Amino acid sequence: MEIKRMMLVGAGLMGGGIAQVAAQNGHNIVLNNMAPESVDKELNTIAKNLDGQVKKEKMTAAQKDDFLADSPD
Repeated sequence: MEIKRMMLVGAGLMGGGIAQVAAQNGHNIVLNNMAPESVDKELNTIAKNLDGQVKKEKMTAAQKDDFLADSPD
């Protein structure tokens, strides 16, 4: 059985980190939290983390944009 979609309950530091790593490895992620603003905050943190990867030339700006634009089917 292949896992294609994951749901993380809790959009704190750990949940956001797990979501980012899983998404960068090809999984569709659903990030959920009781406070919706926490999800938005963590998505901004992920975008900042990706900016760091672009600066270190571990990914291109286009790859970052594609990563952030992807959404599950």
